[in-house]
Amino acid sequence: MRKPARLASPLLAVLLLASPAIAADASPADTLSAQDIATLKAQIAQLTKKVDQLEALSKKTPPTITTGATSTTTSQNIPVAATTTPRSSPIAAVSAEDVVTKGTLPGSFRVPGTDTSVKIGGYVKLDAIEDTGESYGQSYAHFFEIPLKNSIQSQQSSQTTFGAQQSRINLETSTPSRFGEIRTFIEGDFFGSSAANSNTNAYGFALRHAYGSVGSPVTGQVLAGQTWSNFMDVAAMPETLDYIGPAGTLFVRQPQIRYTHALGPVTLSGSVEVAGNSIQSTQNVVDAITNSATAPTAATARTQMPDMIVHAQYDYAKDGYIGLRALANQINVDHTATDNNDTETKYGYGVAVSGKQGFWTKDNVNYDVVVGNGTGRYAYDIGGAGAYTNTTTNVLKTTPYYGGTFGFQHYWSNEFRSNVFGGMVHLVDDRSIMNSTISAAANKFVASGHANLIWQPVASYKVGIEYMHGYRKTESGIEGNLDRTEASFIYSF
Repeated sequence: MRKPARLASPLLAVLLLASPAIAADASPADTLSAQDIATLKAQIAQLTKKVDQLEALSKKTPPTITTGATSTTTSQNIPVAATTTPRSSPIAAVSAEDVVTKGTLPGSFRVPGTDTSVKIGGYVKLDAIEDTGESYGQSYAHFFEIPLKNSIQSQQSSQTTFGAQQSRINLETSTPSRFGEIRTFIEGDFFGSSAANSNTNAYGFALRHAYGSVGSPVTGQVLAGQTWSNFMDVAAMPETLDYIGPAGTLFVRQPQIRYTHALGPVTLSGSVEVAGNSIQSTQNVVDAITNSATAPTAATARTQMPDMIVHAQYDYAKDGYIGLRALANQINVDHTATDNNDTETKYGYGVAVSGKQGFWTKDNVNYDVVVGNGTGRYAYDIGGAGAYTNTTTNVLKTTPYYGGTFGFQHYWSNEFRSNVFGGMVHLVDDRSIMNSTISAAANKFVASGHANLIWQPVASYKVGIEYMHGYRKTESGIEGNLDRTEASFIYSF
């Protein structure tokens, strides 16, 4: 439209200026009267005005913007420069680096300007707990601390406990690199130090996981940081509403360096993990000795080498696998705090077999069996007893143990499922180095049984109720029982 409008104005001007000359050269019969000339000038003036209006209108017409294979016209009044150089549109000015897009992890987003995908997750959980028969009062089951018969705690009545400490939040990232995928994961819950019920019900934030990894199991993966011990098999743990689960559960999160490599259906991993010298003194009371310069019983536990663990898993079917793990550790104790030469060293071991087998549609069974000596701190309900030392005779002995868990999961429908499971752990203590006080408190056998019903109508919400019975027996034969019902409300994000 613009070229015809610009050419029309000069042409009309020439005609206007030339009109007197045309009139002068015309013959008398063809001579225009003054009135005719005035009429012609008025018509030309009107045409010129219309042309000017068309030019002004053409300047307000938005430019055509090409995006991909289609052309669109903006609805804004964009000024057109008096040059043939096309103007950049506001859409073209937005850089791809400034746009948030879908990340590589499920449910993640890509950080603008980077290749890093970020995912935020976790859940809010409320546990409503009722202990019947005896007052236990723990926010989760410590079966190795069940009140013993005739103790003051066992004489108390039932107790109700509410808590939201298991609520957790986590952050996961994934970044591609020439070494393979770099992933990080950090998570915490609120099972740190907590105050008694008050106006605020304050809970301390506790670190659960904090680790990074590079590569993949297929090509080789290196992991460093704090997470589940390589001596655990998390996939074989039964689904429980309780924070830990049944007696006999292997349960340790700790700093480590791990290498994993998959060879077809077999996945191999090896790790070096922080050592935990679990030694108990038998002088007068059960006393877990820490890595300090001086210990209360003049005996100091020290770590000289990390725990070493290997793990192999064979996936023999889509819904079935079996795993084998082995653990070796070292236990050291200085019998006198001032003599570095008065050190005794023992070595411990642990072997575990675990697996999971699915059948029917979604149902499955899971199991985990462990045997060890001097590695009791990995079995949660042993209470950390890896070895005993008598501070009178300076005798150091590791503690043999065996135990395990077994579970069955059944789906009643797509929304309802139940889990029936249990576990036990048995310690083979040497009572010859124990006095009467120690043998009355040292655990010999701990067991528990559980059953629950869980309703999960949508992925991010589930409600469940669980019943558990726990049993404890000490080396001297004193027993204790725990009956507990727990209801949980879980909101995931």
